[in-house]
Amino acid sequence: MKGKVYILICCFFLGSMLSMAQEKLSDKTSDELFSLARELAFDGKKDSARVLLNTALDKSPDYADLKIFLARTYAWDSKRDTAIALLNEVLAKDKKNSEALDALTDVLRWDDQDDLAKEYLDLAVGFYPNSTTFLNKKAAYLINNEEPEEASTLLNQVLKIDPGNEKAIDLLKSIKNSSIKNFVNINYNTDIFAEVFDQANFGSLSFGRFSKLGTYQFRANYANRFDTSGYQIEGDFYPSLSKNIYAYINYGFSERALFPTHRTGLEFYFSLPKSLEASIGGRYLYFDRSSHVRIFTGTVGWYFKDYWLSGRVFLTPSDTKSFSRSGLVKIRKYFGNADTYIGLTVGYGFSPDIRSFQSSDNLGESLSFLQSRKVLLEFQKRFGSRYVGTFNFQYAQQEFDFDAGNFIGISSISLTFEYRF
Repeated sequence: MKGKVYILICCFFLGSMLSMAQEKLSDKTSDELFSLARELAFDGKKDSARVLLNTALDKSPDYADLKIFLARTYAWDSKRDTAIALLNEVLAKDKKNSEALDALTDVLRWDDQDDLAKEYLDLAVGFYPNSTTFLNKKAAYLINNEEPEEASTLLNQVLKIDPGNEKAIDLLKSIKNSSIKNFVNINYNTDIFAEVFDQANFGSLSFGRFSKLGTYQFRANYANRFDTSGYQIEGDFYPSLSKNIYAYINYGFSERALFPTHRTGLEFYFSLPKSLEASIGGRYLYFDRSSHVRIFTGTVGWYFKDYWLSGRVFLTPSDTKSFSRSGLVKIRKYFGNADTYIGLTVGYGFSPDIRSFQSSDNLGESLSFLQSRKVLLEFQKRFGSRYVGTFNFQYAQQEFDFDAGNFIGISSISLTFEYRF
């Protein structure tokens, strides 16, 4: 009995508090409610903000700015159908409402309705031919659809209206950068052993091209280890298969030691919700009829703010041994663009993506089961729009196929320079 009385008392006080809160809200003007709602929304409390916005709309149903901001809060929560419906309500009463047109073109673009967004942009530019906001937006759309000449015309119009417009200046730079289609890349890597062995060297020279189908490059590799030299020619292709899927295709050939005779790779990458990326694929290394390795691999990556965290696993089956397992964990911090970052990689086991091996004896039987532990520090920076420099330092403890069970420390320094044109 006492429990029921207690519940009744709690319900009474709760009801009283809600009633008082509603009375306090009803005392505020629509503008005051709008101001409070904006503070809540920008503080991440969008549900509470929507309560205030709907209360304000009950007071002022024709207050367009309230409905536009309410639509934006729904769009931020990926409830884009609701947002689009609210914005269309505003435009049905005022087809020239600039704030509604601005918001609607954003939401349609986020919803991948680019053609419809373009129609509303055309309307907006027609209504407001001197609006730098709409001119920049339309120019960005044209750039994404590979119409740089028309985009440049609009951006030059923006700069006549506002000579210091940063958005227009950045977009014009992006048009200039988009003319860059080729790149040349040169790499040098040296390994310094803690004992016994002489310094080992590896180098490569690449030529690549950015195309509509994807990026491809051709590479010549050279290695010198233990008084043995080897050469390899290799090609990589990264075709874009759809908006959220691309692939990695690789083939390499060599007739010299330290490289497999044939090297192939195939992997598919998938963009996932929540800024995630995953891949699955494999590598195949062929040395001779009795010596070859099949390797399965996959990754999971996550982009958050200016960071990228990823993990990769390699699984190598064998007829005589259990699966070989190896992996890498990598984190990068980006600074301003995708070509400038610092990074840390921690790995264990054999990686088939290294370009040369310790010796040429029985590689298919042993290399995937060799043990290693490594830590890699990397720094890359883009200079202007055409130059990229990379510096890597790695320390590893490596088991050798001719001295199984013993580990030797190896310090490695790698320098890469790339020119784009």
